[in-house]
Amino acid sequence: GLLSVFHIFNAVWLAFNLPFNYFMCISTSPGFTEKESVDRSQISEEEYEYDYCNYCRALKPERAHHCTVCDRCTLRMDHHCPWINNCVGWNNYKYFILFTTYTFLFCITGVIMSIPVIVLEVDWGDIQITDIIIFSAVFIASLFALILFSFI
Repeated sequence: GLLSVFHIFNAVWLAFNLPFNYFMCISTSPGFTEKESVDRSQISEEEYEYDYCNYCRALKPERAHHCTVCDRCTLRMDHHCPWINNCVGWNNYKYFILFTTYTFLFCITGVIMSIPVIVLEVDWGDIQITDIIIFSAVFIASLFALILFSFI
């Protein structure tokens, strides 16, 4: 019925968008600044205090921060994400938010779709090891979804 069509549409939508946005997070540059070395004596004290990166030894634009993992300054850097092995910055922030949103929706969909299986198919008088594995997987997916919800 209508619920089956919704599940199929949702599965196809997530199956495309989750890997696509993950790939875009990894492959899109976050917006690294140019490394043009500037001699310390050539800039004013105010520029040195606010616009100079001591690691790159270069002037950086406003709201750019240095990433010690990438060893570069990144425009509007949010953080360096170990899951995508890249900084989250000006150019890939949208893909990162979409990736975390679709991962959250994927976890929630898995939990919602397993509830009928748990309620209807499990023999509550004789719980087997496979039932414990299913409970554990649903519990872990629920926890992961709650953790991801904090990023959205």
